[in-house]
Amino acid sequence: GEYLQATVIIYDPIDFTEPYIRSSMMWVNDPAMVMSPYPCEEATETALARGTVPHFLPRKSPLPGVNPNLTDRFGTPFEPRRGGAETMYPEYIATMRTFRKPTGRMPGATESER
Repeated sequence: GEYLQATVIIYDPIDFTEPYIRSSMMWVNDPAMVMSPYPCEEATETALARGTVPHFLPRKSPLPGVNPNLTDRFGTPFEPRRGGAETMYPEYIATMRTFRKPTGRMPGATESER
């Protein structure tokens, strides 16, 4: 055929509740098609001292997605923010209502984002 389909399947029982499958059409067989090189440049993206390793202690992250004591601007409980196969179905909304709503807000959140 003239097409190349790339399929990736990741089995990771630690982070995923089911296999992660991604498929895409990558190429049409056309010998005249030429990809020009991408102009990559080195850039400093964060203003940290040399040798600094950014980190958070366990359960101390300021990000609401990984800290069960903080909520996002919608007040979503911690468990659904972690995701998983069951969270993509509409029936999960009933399960979400049984979870405790975190009381803390993410750093920098305004009162209207609470």
